[in-house]
Amino acid sequence: MPKIFAAALLIPLLLLQTRVCFAETNNDAVERAIVRAKEYLYEAQKNGNWEVTNTPVMDDTEKDENGKIVRKSGQDVDGAQYGGRTALAVYALLAAGESPQSEKLKPAIEFLKKTPMRGTYALGMRLQAWLFMPESPEIRKLATNDAKQLLSMMHTQGDIKGFYDYTKAKPGGAYSLSRAQYAVLGMWAAEQMGVEIQSQFWSIVEGAWVKHQDASGAWKYREGSNREYPFTVGITAVGVATLFITQDYLHSSRWTDCRGNVSNAAIDKGMKWIGEHYERYATDEKFDREYTYPVMYAMERIGVASGYKYISNEDWFKKGSKFLLKEQRKNGSWYGGAKFIGDIPDTCFALLFLARGRAPVVMNKLDYSNETEKRPWNQRPRDAANISGWIGHWLERDLNWQIVNLNVDVNELHDAPILYIAGSQKLELTPEQGAKIKQFIEQGGLVLGHADCGAAAFNDSFNKLAAEWFPKYEMRALPDSHPIYTNQQFRREKMRAKPALAGVSNGARELMILIDKGDLARAWQIRAWSTREETFQTGANIFQYAIDKQNLRYKGDSYIVSRDSEDEPRKSITLARLQHDGNWDPEPGGWRRMQNVMHNAGTKLQIEVVDPSKLAISAQVAHLTGTGTIILSETTRNNLKAFVAGGGTLLVDSCGGSPDFAAAMDAELRKTFSAEFTNVGADNEIWKSIEMPAIEWRSFAIKNGAGGGSQIKGIEVDGRLAVLFSPYDLSAGLVGQPVDGIIGYSPATATGIVQAILSSTAK
Repeated sequence: MPKIFAAALLIPLLLLQTRVCFAETNNDAVERAIVRAKEYLYEAQKNGNWEVTNTPVMDDTEKDENGKIVRKSGQDVDGAQYGGRTALAVYALLAAGESPQSEKLKPAIEFLKKTPMRGTYALGMRLQAWLFMPESPEIRKLATNDAKQLLSMMHTQGDIKGFYDYTKAKPGGAYSLSRAQYAVLGMWAAEQMGVEIQSQFWSIVEGAWVKHQDASGAWKYREGSNREYPFTVGITAVGVATLFITQDYLHSSRWTDCRGNVSNAAIDKGMKWIGEHYERYATDEKFDREYTYPVMYAMERIGVASGYKYISNEDWFKKGSKFLLKEQRKNGSWYGGAKFIGDIPDTCFALLFLARGRAPVVMNKLDYSNETEKRPWNQRPRDAANISGWIGHWLERDLNWQIVNLNVDVNELHDAPILYIAGSQKLELTPEQGAKIKQFIEQGGLVLGHADCGAAAFNDSFNKLAAEWFPKYEMRALPDSHPIYTNQQFRREKMRAKPALAGVSNGARELMILIDKGDLARAWQIRAWSTREETFQTGANIFQYAIDKQNLRYKGDSYIVSRDSEDEPRKSITLARLQHDGNWDPEPGGWRRMQNVMHNAGTKLQIEVVDPSKLAISAQVAHLTGTGTIILSETTRNNLKAFVAGGGTLLVDSCGGSPDFAAAMDAELRKTFSAEFTNVGADNEIWKSIEMPAIEWRSFAIKNGAGGGSQIKGIEVDGRLAVLFSPYDLSAGLVGQPVDGIIGYSPATATGIVQAILSSTAK
């Protein structure tokens, strides 16, 4: 993996403060559950760790009350798996955002550093904890030693080759797939930390798991012995997750040519079986009830590893988080009933599900196949996973990716700021699919297209769709001065091979970006961290641009505003969108969102489109915006004067902060109303119509000298503030999505300013 760039630590990763949550996920409730779980774990900590004894039985034997030596089980946490509870707790707390420098965690981390461990579960979990620690020679050495120990513990002979027992394997010894998965997780963590793991290990592991998979696609705890074990969702999820790991290390380089979608038969069968038995997951059914929380931990891993947002047409995270919120006990813990697991591990597994499952999503990869045709959307099945992982490693944050389809409500696509579409053939969409993607863009999303193998057919069709959806805008090469190249962490001018991106802009932000050269996804697929580092840097720059460098959102959070109810509001107001010869409607989605904001605040906002050069304006408020120089006709000026004289309010803003539009309108408004502007202070009655948010500016605006409180200017007519002019962006802010390159207010501030203006005139 790439090294952490120290400069990245300077980037504030703030959650958007004004958010609207998907009701089913209820991220505020998830956050409270996480906080309560962490509090419970800290309260349960004793002597700086979470072990049940300070004197472990390291030889798996102890004396009973009569002094007779008895054998202990290899799963006992005060015996062979000593240290594992603390490793799991530290891992869960770090994954949930706790700092390794926390005074509460320091004793436990020191305990992990000094305590000899020999159990498969314990070592696997300790390696997971090391993965969340800051990189250092000490941690690297500890991880290397644990990985060597785990490697030496694997069965190497017979039908159980590639599997694990509780401790070091013995000839003819026992095994289980449960034990084996924790060993694989540990080795995977070591590999991610840069510990060299030979490909032979992954090959042996893959062979073992494939061999033990049933023809139905399921796995069981182990073969027969003294009892018949059933096929379970938990162990099958473990099997699928394991094969996703081995696939990355054994097969990624095979999937670089453009020969259509690729698949893994064993993974496909396992996912199909899980889908057919999905009702057993996150349920009160007795089946697997004792193992509920380890199973949920396994489901989180396959959900994140596979990228699939939906399993059996249901959002696995929404279903699981809803179940966990219901099952959390008053003290913040979870417990499934298995005494040999206990409430500490069960709480850790539940905490890991919530914390890692809701991690911010970098991009949604679009499956645009249909029922009759499998289109080549997934020729590089790990491209999105690997670029998202690289960005997460760089930012020292847990980040996810997802696979989505167009059979869902468009709001479901906004888990991520980017909708990633890849392929090498003509991109054919139904009118309904095209309309949904266009709506996603107008709601603030960014579509990122990638021509696998530089395929001209994909490029041409992507360009054709862009022209169809946005006929007023041109696909053009991004200029050298574009914020993606100049305003992100990785400057294009310093890259070894300079990327060339094309894009469609509305004058304020990029709506669609096309990677038509360089085959970046091929490098992402094969994890060419060092040889083609610029491809990962470019992916990071696009992501940072799409979130304005600081607005990571947990999965389940959204800036999309839906109507709270269909009840008719008590107040109403009519707004006129003013047409002109220039780009008068760059952000149509912003006013749709504003209608819902006003509805939820008790005011019905009706919108009509008016050409003031031809028609008089009859609304209470009129809005004029644009992205370039315009000149108003004499008829338009007269209609604006008549509108204001009749009691109307005129709101003008420069979309994107266009200096050309701002300069033009500054002159036009002065000329039209024969008056000078005054600053509209914070004490103006307009701002008292709602509870205004704090004035915040986008980072690009501050960099370009804007900011410093409200910059709204006004003109009074007949003693009334009738004209409001913002030389900086409001229109793109109404869409809600933070994006770089815009000189204006934050989306929350822009929405508040416009809401206040509308509310002050509503009746």
